[in-house]
Amino acid sequence: MSAAEPANPGPDHALMATVTPIVRTATRPPRRDKRRESTRVPQQPTSDLTPHERLAATVEDLFAKHGRSLTDPESAEDYLITLRAVRIMLGGAREQGLLGEEAYADLDAMLEGMMTAPGLLA
Repeated sequence: MSAAEPANPGPDHALMATVTPIVRTATRPPRRDKRRESTRVPQQPTSDLTPHERLAATVEDLFAKHGRSLTDPESAEDYLITLRAVRIMLGGAREQGLLGEEAYADLDAMLEGMMTAPGLLA
C-alpha cells in the first residue's frame, strides 16, 4: 500500500443501495388513550354509608381523578390484579417474619374489603 492510499478506503459505493423503508400496515385498531376519554362516575349514595361503601367511594374518587372508574370492567380487573399482588407480597412478608400473624390478618382483611369496591359501585 502506498502512502497516497488511505488506510481505510471506506465503503464501496457500488455495494451501497437505496434502502426503502418498510411501512407496516396495522391490522388492529389504534390503541385507546383512556386518559382522553370521559369516564362516567356513578352517582354515590347520599345516605349513611357502610365502611366498605365509604372505602369504595374513596377508591372510585381516586380513579375518577385519573379519568378512570371501577365501573369499567378493565379498570376493575386491573384494580383486583393489583390487590392480589399486594396480598401475595403481604404473605411473603409474613413468611419471612417481617409481619406478625395479627398484623397480617388485619391487613389481609382490609385488602379483602378493598376487593369488594367494584361490586359496590354498580
